Amino acid sequence: MSRCKKCGTQTDTEVVFCPRCGAQMEAGGQPTETKAFRHRNAPAPGKVKFLLGAMAALAILDVGFFATGGGWTSLFFAAVKVALIIGVLKGSEGVRIIVMGLAALSMIYGIVLVIAALSMGLGMRVPVFGILSIAWPAYMIWCLRCRDVQEWMFSRTTAGQMDWDS
Repeated sequence: MSRCKKCGTQTDTEVVFCPRCGAQMEAGGQPTETKAFRHRNAPAPGKVKFLLGAMAALAILDVGFFATGGGWTSLFFAAVKVALIIGVLKGSEGVRIIVMGLAALSMIYGIVLVIAALSMGLGMRVPVFGILSIAWPAYMIWCLRCRDVQEWMFSRTTAGQMDWDS
């Protein structure tokens, strides 16, 4: 256990932000100086804008696939993407973890797809798709693990709005 020097709250040593005042913590419970996103209306980092834009585009493609005779699963996947976009915009830490977990599963799927395609001698058609299904989730994981993205997401939560003036 360590103590936040800004507000005195006891926290676990692994905590990145103080749960009471939102100060960024370093090892040993010391708050660090950071360019925190102090306001709920702070602009999103560029990598988040790209991530959310690409997720929205994929959701639109899913809806288009459903409209052209695709199955109900494409509509379900579009709804899931929209829910994840809303969760990221609200700053939900749970959604951030879920998106990273789904991205990791997608990377495993892409690796299996590439190995299967190469072992069956299908040429480069499927491996290119497989490589994209590895690269996109890797970007998602990288983006959501960046400190500026985490700070921006934290600032969007209710906890991120507390005690900023103290």
